[in-house]
Amino acid sequence: MNKTTLHWSYLNFKDVPMDLFLYEDLEENYSILPSKVYLKENFITTIPKWLLNVTTLKFIHLAGNNLSAIPEEMYLLENLEFLDVSNNQIRELPKTIGLIDRLQRFNISGNELTELPPEIGALKQLEELNISKNHLKRLPVQLSECQRLNELNLSDNADIGIYPNESPIYHRCNRFQQIAAHFSTCPLRFLNLLIISASFTTHPLHMCQ
Repeated sequence: MNKTTLHWSYLNFKDVPMDLFLYEDLEENYSILPSKVYLKENFITTIPKWLLNVTTLKFIHLAGNNLSAIPEEMYLLENLEFLDVSNNQIRELPKTIGLIDRLQRFNISGNELTELPPEIGALKQLEELNISKNHLKRLPVQLSECQRLNELNLSDNADIGIYPNESPIYHRCNRFQQIAAHFSTCPLRFLNLLIISASFTTHPLHMCQ
């Protein structure tokens, strides 16, 4: 078994196992430090501060737990590329989310989000973002600054739109066109918007006339 990948899903854990804490003292043997950890479908309520010291982690899967927040210090995981915290009870993202410099894939679907912080636009390496099945009503325009974003899932957010834009052309667009227009600077190839089991896909995403 690959020692750098830890498979701890479906084990009824209430906390992140302290076994992982022991890796903090193994910096001299980089080859055995974990880079991936699977902890999905447990009963974990918090991401412990000590976990943020395991800076070799590139991949964290915490879907289907009881998380209510992401730590403000999450950016200390300087190599983190994949984060899945879907199907938890997270109500907001920390403003420091944009400091996770290497994050490429972020899944926070199935939570209790009502808005995204503008700082999310600082995720310059972000390629895939899943924010479906939340309670979002609007997106920050800064999200369009994620210039590598090519997959965005917005489905099952009933009233989602973009922060107000004063352009009269903008107001003549429908909701799909408004959102597509804001991502004209991204290489977006997949955009899932609809509430009921359907999606729009368009390439490229053209500004409405």
